[in-house]
Parts: sequence; C-alpha cells; structure tokens
Amino acid sequence: MANIQGIAILDSVVPPGLPASTKGMRCAQLVVRGSLKVLLFPASERIVIVGATKPEEVLEAAQYAAHYLSQLFGTRFRVLEAAPKNFVVAIDLGARVSMDCAYEALRSAGLRVVYDPEHHPALQIRLGRATLLLYSTGRGWIAGATSVEDAKRGAETVERILREKGCLRSH
Repeated sequence: MANIQGIAILDSVVPPGLPASTKGMRCAQLVVRGSLKVLLFPASERIVIVGATKPEEVLEAAQYAAHYLSQLFGTRFRVLEAAPKNFVVAIDLGARVSMDCAYEALRSAGLRVVYDPEHHPALQIRLGRATLLLYSTGRGWIAGATSVEDAKRGAETVERILREKGCLRSH
C-alpha cells in the first residue's frame, strides 16, 4: 500500500490588508502544533497550511494565523475562507519503479501518462483533476487532489496497476 507521507493544503485562506511593510517579505512560518504549520506569503496575500489532514485542522491553522496576525499588526484579521481547494500529497510506493514498464502499464490501463526522460525524469500521470509525478525511486507528488481520500485512491490505483504488471522492484 502506498505510504502517504505529507499533506499540504494550498490557498486555504487569503488575508486581506497585510501592512505594506510586509510586502517585501517572501515567507514567514508559524508552527501551530507538531507538524501543522502555516506559511505566510505577504506579497501575494496567501497563506499555505502544511500538515493538515482534515478540514478541522485547516480551520484551526487558519484561525491561529488570523489571531497571530491580529496581535502582530494591531489590526483585526479574520478567516475569509478555510475550505481546502488543493491538496499536495507526498507518496512513497516503497519500491523502485521500472519507468518504461510503468509507462506502458498505466497507458494500457487507460490513464493519461507522459514520460519524456530527456526533459523530466518523472512519469506525469493524470488522475482526474490531479496529477501524480512519479519517480523511479517510487516516490512522488500528487498535486491538485480535492481531498486526501482522492489522493489516496489515486496513489492506490497506480500502485495496484504497477504491481499487477510487475513494474515495481524492491529497493
């Protein structure tokens, strides 16, 4: 079974009105608790929440960031939206991937796959709205999933096909 290593939820909160003095700042990080973090990007007025696996954690992190910003700048910030739009998930299949075998197996299973090793070393696999970049190490990223469950299902589908076709080798 694919190991889902990390989850980041992007564009979950857009705080308006950050002070002009922060516009040159590239990124600031707040640790909410454990691996749940908030990355602030003042120039684009975006917040990225990393380490959340549930909508409640997204809301918790967004509220934490709004509270922190309110205290820091003396202006009341509020959470405008805390609904996850895009999950980026790191995966590890726990085995090396024979790339040519995987390309053929996934295409024959009806998935849209691009593999051009001269330009990019990963298989680019479309999973509905999401895309999986899968490297020969068996590790990769799913970007664009609308939920953690969608990302897991996509990773498990790819892993099942690759195992059935003998495209995975032990490390």
